Amino acid sequence: MTNAYAAQQTSLGTPEMTLRDYWAVVVRRKWLVLLGVGATVLAAMLMVAQQTPVYEAEAQMLVRALPGDSVFQTQSVNAANAARLIETEIQVLEGAPVEDRVRKNLGITDDIPNASGSAVGQTDVVAIRVRSGDPTTAASLANAYMQAYIDVKREQNVNSLLDASIEVQKKVSELQDQINALDQQ
Repeated sequence: MTNAYAAQQTSLGTPEMTLRDYWAVVVRRKWLVLLGVGATVLAAMLMVAQQTPVYEAEAQMLVRALPGDSVFQTQSVNAANAARLIETEIQVLEGAPVEDRVRKNLGITDDIPNASGSAVGQTDVVAIRVRSGDPTTAASLANAYMQAYIDVKREQNVNSLLDASIEVQKKVSELQDQINALDQQ
């Protein structure tokens, strides 16, 4: 071959392509390469233009055990228990009772976007994220999920305290009956 970019001959007599040979092919076919790159960029731009925007809003809240929760418990709160508490509260936040409360609080019967919760670093703060096609809706729903979580947890705590007071009252009644029986002897 007499070309400036002539291929070297291998021991078997077949030409071996060098980097210069490959570059020469690219230069000769530059319009084909540019057309391929341009078509790819155009297709990507069309796909992006057709996508609807998605907005994400975030609300944060501090999650901690109530003082009344530990009155009858003997175990202390260590790091493992604290992490487990946060994960449990995230599951409550993402659960159906909170979503139902959001619908009730906002007076919505249609489906609403789900909330996702996550712990913020190694803290007791939980971030609530909601995605929507409208930024105002996303922000309103993030705040509504936070308020619904607070409402659900408050109801659970009140019901738990009422159940505990009923149990205490039963014990008091049993002890009073025993005292009365001893007094009659």
